[in-house]
Amino acid sequence: MAGGLIDTVAACPTYVLYTFAAVCAGILWWCNRQNDTKYPPGPWGLPLVGHIPFLGKNPIPKLEQYRKQYGDVFSLRLGSYHVVVLNGLQTIKTALTRKPDDFGARPSVYSFKLISDLQNGNVGLSVPFGPRYKLLRKITNNALRTFANYRTNPVEDIITEEGNKLVNYFLSNGKTAFDPQQEISLSVGSVIYQILFGRDAKIREDKNYCAMIKSSRDFVEFATVGNPVDIMPWTRFFFHARTKKFLSIIDIPYRVLATQSAHHQATYDSDSIRDVMDALLKAADDISQEEGGDLGLSHDLVMSITVDLLGAGVDTVSTALLWGIFFMASYPEVQKRVQREIEEQIGLSRHPTMEDKKCLPFVEATVSEIMRLACITPLSVPRQTTVDVELGEYKIPKDTFVMINQQSTCMDPETWGDPEKFRPERFLTEGDGGEITMNSGLAESFMVFGAGRRRCIGEFLAKIEVFLFFTLLMQRCSFSQSPVEKLSLERAFGLTVKPKPFKIIATERG
Repeated sequence: MAGGLIDTVAACPTYVLYTFAAVCAGILWWCNRQNDTKYPPGPWGLPLVGHIPFLGKNPIPKLEQYRKQYGDVFSLRLGSYHVVVLNGLQTIKTALTRKPDDFGARPSVYSFKLISDLQNGNVGLSVPFGPRYKLLRKITNNALRTFANYRTNPVEDIITEEGNKLVNYFLSNGKTAFDPQQEISLSVGSVIYQILFGRDAKIREDKNYCAMIKSSRDFVEFATVGNPVDIMPWTRFFFHARTKKFLSIIDIPYRVLATQSAHHQATYDSDSIRDVMDALLKAADDISQEEGGDLGLSHDLVMSITVDLLGAGVDTVSTALLWGIFFMASYPEVQKRVQREIEEQIGLSRHPTMEDKKCLPFVEATVSEIMRLACITPLSVPRQTTVDVELGEYKIPKDTFVMINQQSTCMDPETWGDPEKFRPERFLTEGDGGEITMNSGLAESFMVFGAGRRRCIGEFLAKIEVFLFFTLLMQRCSFSQSPVEKLSLERAFGLTVKPKPFKIIATERG
């Protein structure tokens, strides 16, 4: 009888065995969880898929429902992963800022394993959490700040050039309503590409740049649909085509990286830093051989950080600007107040700079309110615990997949009072001398760029881009709704949360 069972099992297709194993693992996990009173509570899920069918295209409403039922720390299952979801400002800050190393890892999903294998481990900041990751992050920070603070101030120059191109395109449409999304992506992509790889007056004719932009769009579209093998690895036997498509998309930025890396290493001069890739080379050389060599640090690994920066530098910033235009067209009285402050403090004849930020509190408040209400990354890239962690009354085991519900900080009624309203003045405060300033403390009450070890590495650069692009657009343009198509706050949930496609009319100021 035993021999017959073994023969039967041996004859089963591999995917059947994986499915059977997944079901058994899920049952064992649930039984063990029931006996562990310190594990965060949560709802039952379905066999194999867990809670995936209940979350839909936009998981936030369901997660908020679970939060009301189980509290700020609850658990659920997504495919093969046992997940703990963190909600609320205090809970998230406690986890990510007071226990940063404990929540510092990323889940090693199947797609990342494939990329790592293909790139011989040269996957930038996607390396496993530990001393090497920390050193790479230090190098990246040094490189970005070295270049951004360089004496010629190239970042602001590049943004201003691309901002003017964007304005000229908008105004070229005359009184015809148009969709601004694609042109915003082109301008923002051009900025990050030139910051990383060098100035280029004919950037839109560069084949590598065009390939990178297409890859970025394809990746956003692919990620919006999702890759089942990342949360249910056993399904890889059914989704060869999707895995192949993913690898073809992700291969493009690495091909661009190889071309740029070869050029930069051949022409590098430590006394003349042309771009971030040069700054990365310098930062890597400045790290002692003893510190870097022991961690397996190489130029190829350091250079691969640019792929992280490319991925993070296009969709997030372009989505923020898209929401900015959306809200200005939707709230003309706010738009007029923004424009009035710019005109009074800067005028219409010179370009805004970061030095102007301190005298534009309402502009800064409006940008913060756009980022808060849009909440473009309501769920941050997942974390994974590196040790057994106690969080409040609960114990979260090592290697647990952790989701951060950032929208819970953006829309908390206790913090904001009327979170559903677009009200930039909520970020303003009156100083002792009666001057109006930005309430920087309140601006830290939502975590659009994350927190802790995995806080967005390009945060300060993204803030520069959003502020300068937005201020320049408001200085030169007024935006209004199309008379035949009113704007709707309905959102499209994907890699980032965008407004549904819309058209606006741009008119010239001054």
